[in-house]
Amino acid sequence: MAHPDHHRHAAFTLVELSIVLVIVALIIGGIVVGRELITVSKLRADISLIQQFDQNVQTFKTKYGCLPGDCVQPERFFTGLAWNEEGNGDGVIGFNTGTPGTVFRNGSFSNNETSFAMDQMARAGLSPALPFSTTGANASVLPALKSTPSFKFMIQAKCNSVGAACYTIGGHYYYLGITSGGPTILNSSPTAYTPAEGFAIDSKIDDGKAITGKVESGFVGGNYFMPMPSVWNPTSYSCPAWHASQGLNGSCDYDKTRTDKALNILISSSGI
Repeated sequence: MAHPDHHRHAAFTLVELSIVLVIVALIIGGIVVGRELITVSKLRADISLIQQFDQNVQTFKTKYGCLPGDCVQPERFFTGLAWNEEGNGDGVIGFNTGTPGTVFRNGSFSNNETSFAMDQMARAGLSPALPFSTTGANASVLPALKSTPSFKFMIQAKCNSVGAACYTIGGHYYYLGITSGGPTILNSSPTAYTPAEGFAIDSKIDDGKAITGKVESGFVGGNYFMPMPSVWNPTSYSCPAWHASQGLNGSCDYDKTRTDKALNILISSSGI
């Protein structure tokens, strides 16, 4: 009489193994999709943040009769200003001394209408950030991005050349990707977005092209804040000379094959 082999174990059938593999694949796929959805949600939150701030800038202009940072004698509206925030009233959020219609690009942040603008928006209750400290540098004057709170954004007039003062060409943009912004320092390195994330923002509200339209890739150069490269001086800079370091491909478009944080984003204001 044959005795049962109590030491034998039934093996998985091919069908059972297939089911297990399908379940594992679904779990992994769900994790990946979940992460992508979270990223998309955060990028949309960045867009909403900028759109709301842009509306608030227009509210400021309606209430005070000037753009934030550009107001002459802003102490009429705000008390306890940490700095002499005298704008020149030229209708541009740029450099408040020297030639009207210029933008201060680098160096000190304490004599710049851009910094004044962010401070005054906070004092008017129209910014999620805090006003400047009276005791020194305070990066909280720049609102934090939703996707990566360690990065901030600011508003600045568009201009067409690189340098400490460049001539405006009309309109303003929001620069997304500032890492510090106290009254005495401004910095944009490292970068805030992968090329794919930049493309996602661009595609959501614009044409999906890195160097055209309302949304553009931003050039990073220490304390310089430049679009990449449509408003550059074309006689001085060209896309092929800089594209690789800015997360773009040879056609000067978003290189979505890259996964590194290679660029910052500039979004044009809709109303100013």
